[in-house]
Amino acid sequence: MLSRRSFLQGISGAAGLLVTSVNGLDIIPEAHAANNLVSIQEYSAAKLKPVLIDPVYATARNFVGRPLHGYDKPECLSNPVIIESLMNINRRLLGREDLTVDLQLLVKDAYRPQEATDDMVQWAEQQPNPNYYLGTYIARRSGHRLGNTVDITLASCSGREVWMGSYFDEFNQNAHFGITREMTPQDLRWGKDGYLIPEKLTPQQLRSILRDEMKKEGFAPYALEWWHFTKK
Repeated sequence: MLSRRSFLQGISGAAGLLVTSVNGLDIIPEAHAANNLVSIQEYSAAKLKPVLIDPVYATARNFVGRPLHGYDKPECLSNPVIIESLMNINRRLLGREDLTVDLQLLVKDAYRPQEATDDMVQWAEQQPNPNYYLGTYIARRSGHRLGNTVDITLASCSGREVWMGSYFDEFNQNAHFGITREMTPQDLRWGKDGYLIPEKLTPQQLRSILRDEMKKEGFAPYALEWWHFTKK
């Protein structure tokens, strides 16, 4: 298994770049795809403002049912600008007095290597109706490869994932921003530590909280996937 630094060196080598170290964290000095990639967990923890991650594509707990190609380690990579924005959102969430539960962000995915996207596409092509997935939920050239897109949800301060009206990567109308459903026992396997259903907050309200906070930091939502945001 490759180390994170070996993984980054592989990316930088393909681009003719060198991995450098800033404050003990390895980064790639590149201004486009794989821009200044660092570990979200390590970077935010070093700032004493940890951002919670649940890198499901490095595990079997995803729609493919196994770790995707390109994820050699259970971590989420992004650039410092994105991570600083996520830390700002966490600070605001913790300061909100209108919520019935303390909330924080939970990152499911950030930078995505092309080989992982290719793996998703191959899965879609093996389904009875590939066109249902391709272009709507699975892109052949994902914006995640640019390092400025995150798949993200909410969790309690204890780290338990919040039920948002569908599970992450539920590829149907329940993933659309304005459509939610009730949780079933079968859904529990998808959540981090199961799911928490906050009192007096509906899934639609929770989606709106997430979207509003992300938009304050310049993230654009994707209407067909409530968890998908891209910083412009």
